[in-house]
Amino acid sequence: MASAVFSPKRTTTLFLLFYCTLCAPFLFLLPLHVVASEEVVINEANPYREARFTIPDVVTTLNDTNFDDHVFPSRLHSTNSDLVRGPGSAQAWLILIYSPWCDLCKGMIPHFLNASLLLAQEESQTERHEGKGARRRHARMGLLDAYANLELRHRLRVLYYPTLLYTTGRPSHWEEYQGDHTTNGFYDFARALQRSVERGGFAEDLTSVARFHEAATEGGGRVAFYVFVPADSPGGQGNSDGSDWAAAIEGVVSLANTRFGVIFEREMAADWRAAGGAAYVEVVEMAKACKVAGKGNGPAGEVLVSVSDRFRRPRCYAGSWLDPPVTPNAPPQTSAQLKQYLVVNGFRAVEELSSSLLTTLETQKRSLLGLVFTDGGLHPNDTNYLPVLREIVQKGNAALDARNLTLEEELNTLRVVWAQTDGAIYDHWRTRYQVEAKEMPAFLIVDPLRARMFRVRTRVPELEAMKLQTPWEVGGVQQRMLEQFIEEVVAGKYYGEKLSLAATLAEWLTHVPGLEWVYSLVSYDDYGFLILLFSVGFLIFLLLIALVVEPLATQYLERKKKLKID
Repeated sequence: MASAVFSPKRTTTLFLLFYCTLCAPFLFLLPLHVVASEEVVINEANPYREARFTIPDVVTTLNDTNFDDHVFPSRLHSTNSDLVRGPGSAQAWLILIYSPWCDLCKGMIPHFLNASLLLAQEESQTERHEGKGARRRHARMGLLDAYANLELRHRLRVLYYPTLLYTTGRPSHWEEYQGDHTTNGFYDFARALQRSVERGGFAEDLTSVARFHEAATEGGGRVAFYVFVPADSPGGQGNSDGSDWAAAIEGVVSLANTRFGVIFEREMAADWRAAGGAAYVEVVEMAKACKVAGKGNGPAGEVLVSVSDRFRRPRCYAGSWLDPPVTPNAPPQTSAQLKQYLVVNGFRAVEELSSSLLTTLETQKRSLLGLVFTDGGLHPNDTNYLPVLREIVQKGNAALDARNLTLEEELNTLRVVWAQTDGAIYDHWRTRYQVEAKEMPAFLIVDPLRARMFRVRTRVPELEAMKLQTPWEVGGVQQRMLEQFIEEVVAGKYYGEKLSLAATLAEWLTHVPGLEWVYSLVSYDDYGFLILLFSVGFLIFLLLIALVVEPLATQYLERKKKLKID
């Protein structure tokens, strides 16, 4: 009997019954525990890299189940009363998408959470003054674990981590955030985003001198693009609703790095030149000069003027705004030329390093990335390095303008876009580019398309020895050395540093005449390039044997045989 009771089949059955009876209830409780904990864990169980963050109530944890109810709620069927507020109450969202093993996320999440707490504190103060249910004045903040929510990861087309997306109140429509990954950057953007959504457009009316300067102060350093609507334009009456230029702008707007405003000439004050202030007058005068020069290429003669610290003065866009519709009944599309212009001109002199910035430069294919790693980052009021970097960028762009290139030639000219990061917090970037903490501040130039680097430390040791002699002087010796380094990198005088032996071999081979073109045929893929070269080399070797060696060997054997016979 004992053997029957404890037979293998019987034992397995008893074990399963015991497991289901005692352990199954805890399995049902496990998901509840995970949801209730409201905690983000990065690199769990790694004692050196693990980080835990408690999610405050003001940040919504999004998942496959609740995403649409929160972010894209139906006004007819949603049960979330906080989201259904009546007409004109579209709610914007700023969403940080992370994965549990993303080192870069570890440095970004605290800034995101701190910004959400500041926004919540501001909203609480507003409610005390205006009463409960006051209009929300900022975008809602959400976190999404892409690893645990595969459906959303595919739907949102997440390619890297962290990814930041924002919505504008339109159903099932989102854009990628490419701005500052700091507390202030998230805070300013969340407020500006919600204002734009409530306004119903992304180009704010800045005809008023006072509002023009207020917007500049609130812009958080973003690159400004102004649509100047001449008085003789059909849309010059101070209303952008349904205008073609507004449709063109909506197709290229990226509220992360840029902001858009519109100035209606017909509505301007009579004393705008005397009362406008230097910035206002400079923009309007540039717009008028561009109009006279025939650069008012908007749908109804509008002029697009950009203002960035990458240039010493405002610039105007000279290309087309809209492409013809694909089908007879379809609306016209924003021109590809305008999109590219905004990508090239939508950067500041020194940006913040981000994955989205790298992706943009890889797509553009005509920009190198200058990197500055510091302990603490470069703040907007930095006086040690930022003035010199800004001067180098402005000087290079002024030289480019002096060449009087066409728009197409200008957009295809190789240039360096500078970015900086706090190497102490975002150590992921230091690891990626093999920068030691003791080497900071570190300066290097990266070719994102070909994944190669050029370091000041190895190429300009004199500058490396002087980098701590701060502040760098505009026009000083450090600036001259860095300018010379940039010129030589752009001219292709250096072999790039790669991170593997095969990639290094590919880099050296590209300097052989003609092989640079072959490298471009395989989209700058190192391994594909090497495989192609070795395959062609092996084929040439076989042809050499077949066409040269074998006939010579045959002749030799025949001659030898003939000599024997003789």
